Amino acid sequence: MPSPRVGSKVTGARHSSAPFMTLAPGFNLKRCPQCGVAAPNLVPRHKYEVSPDRMAFFLSCASCMLPTTVLTNLFLQPLAWWPEPKTYSQDIPQKPRKSLDEARAALSTPSLSIVGSARAIDYMLKERGYKGDESLFRRIAAAADDHVITQDMKEWADEVRRESNIERHADDDAPDATIEDAERVLKFAEALAELLFELPARVKRGRTQPNE
Repeated sequence: MPSPRVGSKVTGARHSSAPFMTLAPGFNLKRCPQCGVAAPNLVPRHKYEVSPDRMAFFLSCASCMLPTTVLTNLFLQPLAWWPEPKTYSQDIPQKPRKSLDEARAALSTPSLSIVGSARAIDYMLKERGYKGDESLFRRIAAAADDHVITQDMKEWADEVRRESNIERHADDDAPDATIEDAERVLKFAEALAELLFELPARVKRGRTQPNE
């Protein structure tokens, strides 16, 4: 179903910005679609009567303040979200997928999110056979030597590793991590998951499909 265009030219749409009950519990959304925070407090800001049996709600997250739109029926059961809640592919093994979920949920606490992303990267490399007692630094270097990741990705991974080391240790001189830092680190972890697991799985499925 296409995303509802709140405030667009919908014939007969009626708008209200009057205060009304917080609806997030009724929507049963586990994470904010924008920032990924768990159990989000999505505050209703506006509502629109799109049709006799459809309502659109404009919400903002109390953590990231970014907007989310939900289309519901008259019983406030969600029919569509924009943006859609983020989920990670089942092609990613369970441990790195869980760490990615945790890192995304902790974006509003950047230090925790950065450490979670680094843990996801470590799990991914171990899933590809880079195990033993080696450090993350050595696992990254080995993956680059084997051309599993490119040199550019190795350099990006080393930046992520250094940032996570800062967050793991109490360094009085280090600046506090920001949400932007955490988002950048998570973005690399997601890119690595796509390269190592999602793309190979999609290629394999594509090659095994019968010819039309």
